[in-house]
Amino acid sequence: MLALGGQCAALVALTLVEGSFAGSMVVFAVWGVAAFAVSVIIWLALLFEGKAPLSLQRFVVGYLRYSVHVSAYLYLAAQIHAGLDGIERRLVAPPSVGAPYGGSGEPLPTSLGAALDALAADADLVRAFTPQVVDWFVRIKRFELERHAAADDSDAWQAREYFSRF
Repeated sequence: MLALGGQCAALVALTLVEGSFAGSMVVFAVWGVAAFAVSVIIWLALLFEGKAPLSLQRFVVGYLRYSVHVSAYLYLAAQIHAGLDGIERRLVAPPSVGAPYGGSGEPLPTSLGAALDALAADADLVRAFTPQVVDWFVRIKRFELERHAAADDSDAWQAREYFSRF
């Protein structure tokens, strides 16, 4: 129950966890920039030649697979950290409620911006994942928010940004 108490205490900040620790984050960032550049090259190849080189497609797919693994790893690490923190601080899980959507507890973030604020404000998670990793992650996601806000059609932007790679 103490581990559950720790997870409940970190719930707001854990709304937004993805990625990995510092070493993997450097690889992830460099590979991500390269994958973006290769995606542009693929787009140009499709535009001018009508087909994309298979080797470039494999490069981008490799990055996407890696990003899924990195995200899963950090999510798992965050859950373990929150549980261990609950045991260490002897946090007790809050009582269950009859109406979980009744609004009696602390609300979870409902936007990316609010989730970023919660993550950056959680001293325990910042300490666990290092301030550099959290700062890097928050900066990248805030840049993503700026690009979304600047888009003429936010729905079309989201479709391109998140689904066109698949």
